[in-house]
Amino acid sequence: MNEIEYYEGQGYALAKNIVLPILIIILSVITMWLQSIDHRLGRKKKSTLKKEDIQGPFILYLRSFVDDANTQKSTNTFSDITSEEEALVEALSDIAPVYAIGDPKDEKSPLGASRLYVSDDEWKNTVEYLTQRAQVVVLRLGSTDSFWWEVKMALNKIDKQKILFVVPESDSLDSILVLSRYLIEQNVDMSKVKTSVSKKRFGSISSFIYFNENGEACSSNFVAYRFTSLILSYANMLRSSLADFRKRFGLVTKAPKVRKLRCLQILVIAYFFIIGAMQMYSDSVTLNIASKNTIEALRADIESVNESLPKDIGVGIVWQSMNIDDEYLNILYCYPEEYFEIFSQEYLDNDEIASSFVKYIPESLIKKINKFNITLVYHIQNGADASQEYVVNISPSRLRKLQEYAESHSSVLDMLHSQLELMEIPIKVEDGVTLISAEVVGKDVIYTFVIDQDLYIDEEVFSEMKKGIIEELSCNKNIVKGIKEEGVHFVYVYQYEDGEVNVRFEILPEEF
Repeated sequence: MNEIEYYEGQGYALAKNIVLPILIIILSVITMWLQSIDHRLGRKKKSTLKKEDIQGPFILYLRSFVDDANTQKSTNTFSDITSEEEALVEALSDIAPVYAIGDPKDEKSPLGASRLYVSDDEWKNTVEYLTQRAQVVVLRLGSTDSFWWEVKMALNKIDKQKILFVVPESDSLDSILVLSRYLIEQNVDMSKVKTSVSKKRFGSISSFIYFNENGEACSSNFVAYRFTSLILSYANMLRSSLADFRKRFGLVTKAPKVRKLRCLQILVIAYFFIIGAMQMYSDSVTLNIASKNTIEALRADIESVNESLPKDIGVGIVWQSMNIDDEYLNILYCYPEEYFEIFSQEYLDNDEIASSFVKYIPESLIKKINKFNITLVYHIQNGADASQEYVVNISPSRLRKLQEYAESHSSVLDMLHSQLELMEIPIKVEDGVTLISAEVVGKDVIYTFVIDQDLYIDEEVFSEMKKGIIEELSCNKNIVKGIKEEGVHFVYVYQYEDGEVNVRFEILPEEF
């Protein structure tokens, strides 16, 4: 199995095991959304009903027209297509049919209570007429002056036991405080009122206020636990919250029944998710077993490479060995003693320098390192004393970071500039030779060395030095390519302490 087959296998397992339940959820949501659209398109035209047409017991529902925008929304997008008003009307319809005064701005009658549409001149007379004849008057607390006129009229004109206040969620207690003032003026005992305006997970009804046979105000809070909306209807939860109020009408409130169809839907989705997860685990185990075989093949390739090592890669640097040890790919280099002493652990650990280790790693190897979570470990040993060693660890996550850095610093001049800034100059290169300056000036990379007074570099030594430097830089074809493309010149100056130059030579791009 190669890495392409491995990733294709992962993709196929994901599509086979996870996509199906996701599609079921998406189709369920789309179906519910279409049902909601169909439900709302089924609204009737504005009613021509008159107050005289209402016969028998009925419930009058009063509210601020501005609140219709909220009460006409679905109580829960993923579980109910009915609006809050529809759910409230359904819960109250056990007592009697529910009627409301319609907003003249309605183009069609909203879903929920049956509407009577009257002119502004007739509004107050109609509300008062219906209030006095209704079996129950339901008032949803609002903020408009018209609504509070309805509250005061109801408290003055009818028996308080017929009144039910719906308290919506709110960021303040303003409406409760106004209502409390009106009730205190009516000498209503408020000692039993412990109402709530807390925010709800779905719907906007927070609590109810009603009155017992002694004229005392009572309250009940609407309670809906997390996830209950998936299996219980909003209307049934409202019935439970109004259980005590419903008793006076001889209604027994049973515990809300679960919606069997919704439970079946949830179980089907859960079934496919569980089966999909189990199958995904099984496929993952199979792929990992196959991938282990791939690692074994990679280990065999590395062993074959080691048979041809050690390999001299220039200026005395020897690529000694490469091997995989569990999750580590160890690479050993031996440096000449004088070259080894130039470096330090802090210097090699720096991201700017470490990026040069990974800059030219083949992409195919990068994929394997990431896939099998392999850490690269570079061992840089002193050729004269193997006990002296620098170790550079490059984890898969750091490898990606170093690659990003290397890509953003692709210029050879930028790379050399970063390396020179990190070098702790002066550096003793060998006996009698010390590097005192290294800088990038334009396209020139200038190294200045101080040599002992009794040291003289003749033409033969100079030629060997230049040849060694070219060999060292030529070890990496990509660096050579960058040197030629950017026109980089290398200048080496060897001088005595008094500034007298012993030798100065330049390496031109075309010499590589």
